[in-house]
Amino acid sequence: MLHNIIILAGSPFNIRDYSRFGVDILKRHFRVFVYDCTPWINPHLWKEFKNGHICPEYKAIFSWEQFVHQITHIHPGIAIDHLGGCVYQYQIHKMLRDARHLRAVTHDGLIPASHRSSIQQIQQLKMMYSLPGVFFQLATHLKRKILSCFQKMLPPDIAILSGEDALRDFRVQTKHKIWAHSFDYDLYLRFRNHAGASPKPYAVFLDSDMAYHSDFIHMGIRPPVTAGKYYPALLNFFDYFKHHTGLDLMFAAHPKSHYDLRPHLLNGLQPMMGKTPELVRDAELVLCHDSTAVSFPILWRKPIILLTSNELERSWVRLDISNFSKLLHAPIVNIDCLPRLNPDLKTWMRIDEDAYDAYKKRYIKMPGTPEKPVWEIFADYVKNNLKDLIS
Repeated sequence: MLHNIIILAGSPFNIRDYSRFGVDILKRHFRVFVYDCTPWINPHLWKEFKNGHICPEYKAIFSWEQFVHQITHIHPGIAIDHLGGCVYQYQIHKMLRDARHLRAVTHDGLIPASHRSSIQQIQQLKMMYSLPGVFFQLATHLKRKILSCFQKMLPPDIAILSGEDALRDFRVQTKHKIWAHSFDYDLYLRFRNHAGASPKPYAVFLDSDMAYHSDFIHMGIRPPVTAGKYYPALLNFFDYFKHHTGLDLMFAAHPKSHYDLRPHLLNGLQPMMGKTPELVRDAELVLCHDSTAVSFPILWRKPIILLTSNELERSWVRLDISNFSKLLHAPIVNIDCLPRLNPDLKTWMRIDEDAYDAYKKRYIKMPGTPEKPVWEIFADYVKNNLKDLIS
């Protein structure tokens, strides 16, 4: 019987993960263990953000030996692998198989992939990393290639999928495919029927924490913008936008941002934390760069304006913004070109329904899948296919 669920986290497990990874839902059906492997596989990240959400199911893993001990002392169940492509992936997958645990992966947070030529890929590396960082990334990539030649990557036993684009990934090729949807769609389900009454029409900006995102720091990536240029240009654009459109503007802060530590960046503009779904739901218009949260305006059928800048046009983000524009038929506005900008709210408020439907199908949710939380769909599948899973 598959009574045990092991959640494997590869970054510091927090309250947001507790919800996204469905701990409360899974506890209604299984015995749950949460193993935060960050101290072991990414000690530098753990040192900076050791803020694991300590719940009764939680345990931090500091070494391979501790991981083996924990895994081998649990009756066979299902390990939900949120570790990503860490350098220990083959050993981890093999250990789970040897201990007779099934391994499940989620293919969530899909966004359009920008197709780059080999030359463009090299140019992107140069823009993203300092010279030592480029060498490190190339060495890591080469190491994984060499390991893949000698170690056959083990496919998952279960793949939890959202949009059809997930099938492009060879790592999800398994018999047991559970068609669900993105984690953002779970939030959409929670908030879609509770529209609020805004006292004044507004637009919302989906922040990407472009200058200080923690992923840039810990992956050694150069931020695509500098705070000294980006934030003044952004705030000037907001003032220009409000003056010419009559819409107020809300700032939906990125969940990993720390504007409380840098309040001067927004010059009095109030960042809204943890309210992105509701803000998008009740907005007239959405402004963003290349955020995964673009799912929300697509689901609520809100018009989208993609913002760029002179810095972003010279950065590794440029092609991603352009790709979003092509897929959604959404206009791109350069925040550094205000004198030449002529806001046409009537044009900006148009959306391409067919483009939105196609995006939803490819990256968010396949038509006909259940209208319930991801982890309820997962639990139903496991219980209904138990014999086939353990055979």
